[in-house]
Amino acid sequence: MQKVLIVEDNAALRKIYVTLLTKEGYEVAFAVDGKEALAMATANPPELILLDVMMPNLDGVGFLRAFDVKGKHPDTKVIMFSNTEVPAKVKEALELGAVRYMTKYNFTPKDMVALVRETLASRPRTP
Repeated sequence: MQKVLIVEDNAALRKIYVTLLTKEGYEVAFAVDGKEALAMATANPPELILLDVMMPNLDGVGFLRAFDVKGKHPDTKVIMFSNTEVPAKVKEALELGAVRYMTKYNFTPKDMVALVRETLASRPRTP
């Protein structure tokens, strides 16, 4: 079963994503901030991380720097999402290894599920 880590400080949105992705058959875990997510993802790297940009304790870009997708965790895909689209943040996130940066207001929760499915289908499955 493919593992997805949702890193989102908004409880309502986090609950929607957890519910929908669990119904899709993914093993879903969640973290409420970047620091908690870093500990979880380092201990048990998921296949995909849905990562909010603006969070307490450690923001999404700081998480990407510390988690090191390109070096230490190349098998983990990261989709960044935020309510804002600051070009410098988008560029930095993609340079640090995120496969996609999306703005929340452009996607419904069902769109997010489809994006997760598409992203995970493009990578080899782990046994």
